[in-house]
Amino acid sequence: MTVTAVCAALVATTAVTAPAHAAEAGANRHSSGLILLNAENVHSIIPEALRDAVGVYDLLAEANPDDFGYAYASGGSVVVDVTTDAGAARLDAMRQGKALDTPAHDPMGKAAQAIADSQASVAGMPVVARRVSASRTVIERFKHELADVAYADPALAPAGIWQTEVQRDTGRVVVRLVKLTEAAAARIVELYGTEQVAVVEQANPDGNDDVGRLDDGWPFYGGARINAPAGSCTDAFSWNISSGVHGMLTAGHCAPNGGSVSTLHEYLGSITSGSRENYSSSGTVFLPGQTVYRGDMALAQVTSGKTSAARIYRGVYNSTWSVSVRSMWSRRAQRGDQYCTGGSYSGEICGWKVDFVSIDRYISGKWKRNIVVSYYRQGWCTRGGDSGGAVYTVNSDGNVAAKGIHNATYGGGSDAYGGALDPCSEVFTDIWDAYYGFPGTLKTQ
Repeated sequence: MTVTAVCAALVATTAVTAPAHAAEAGANRHSSGLILLNAENVHSIIPEALRDAVGVYDLLAEANPDDFGYAYASGGSVVVDVTTDAGAARLDAMRQGKALDTPAHDPMGKAAQAIADSQASVAGMPVVARRVSASRTVIERFKHELADVAYADPALAPAGIWQTEVQRDTGRVVVRLVKLTEAAAARIVELYGTEQVAVVEQANPDGNDDVGRLDDGWPFYGGARINAPAGSCTDAFSWNISSGVHGMLTAGHCAPNGGSVSTLHEYLGSITSGSRENYSSSGTVFLPGQTVYRGDMALAQVTSGKTSAARIYRGVYNSTWSVSVRSMWSRRAQRGDQYCTGGSYSGEICGWKVDFVSIDRYISGKWKRNIVVSYYRQGWCTRGGDSGGAVYTVNSDGNVAAKGIHNATYGGGSDAYGGALDPCSEVFTDIWDAYYGFPGTLKTQ
């Protein structure tokens, strides 16, 4: 079921799935019409005397998600939302201690066994059945799909959505985000209306909430600005160096003798001279024990206690929008491949086309060896400081496949805009050279 279909099912049941919540007395509406909730008032406290019973009845609902909504406490009673006659019959049998059929969503029979083991504890206990139309299946799918679009939709990404959850006694999905921007509010209303979603503005307690290309924090994402030994650069992709050891790729010329790396937000880690970078005063050099030149690349090891994540920033130079890195490109770059670059000075530029692969080129007094080059692109060029940034292709879902590490640009003149007489060129190191040259693998999700 698509987001649109899920929303249609929910909107059709507004009257029965969204009764007044006890905490809504203090709620208010955004100018868009969205319900705004206080962070501490999203969920009512379940009285201790009812917690076990609520848990047992919710087990029944979870095992039969097409027939139920959720179980919760209200006014000193256990309430169970029911969507079908079959659900009502199961609930009545549960209350009376009668045998129950095996749930359709329980192929191993574990839920049926758990229900049978706990049924005696609620036999005869008063329970209120409330008929609703939106099933648990529909609402849970809605919750997950909201998470899916949180960073894939450019209008929502800057809001920093970091949690989606269900307010069980209303059936609403609650979205926790860093800042409800006007654009995000308008997009939420466009997609979901004003009654099936409630919003909480709250900082992300995990830390990487109000960050972006220019203020990245851990877990570190690719495409962010970094301070490297050779100056301002950009990082490319997250790397699994070994179990529990995290890394970030960038360009070798950003740290030709190794050294410390930080984002504009905090310390990231360090690059080991010689073994984790392949650049010198003459250009590309061999990595230890290798006999193949591998472009212009470096691998920073993230300091202990911090991590990197399989995401990169997309969008403009100061974007906060990030997407998943789904895979490493299935082969080396070939002539004619189209791709995008993502730097912290020029932002995302797409429409590049591979013209040469595995060439040596003399650039700015140094030889870059076994690099990939794109020639003759008109439009915006990459800029100084984009070095080390991500080179990738965009999948149909907006996430990316890693293709390489940006190394250099030329053309475009003083305004960095290539015309017919001064088109842009772009140079990158193939991601397969990082794979063959460094320990570990690309992080994907």
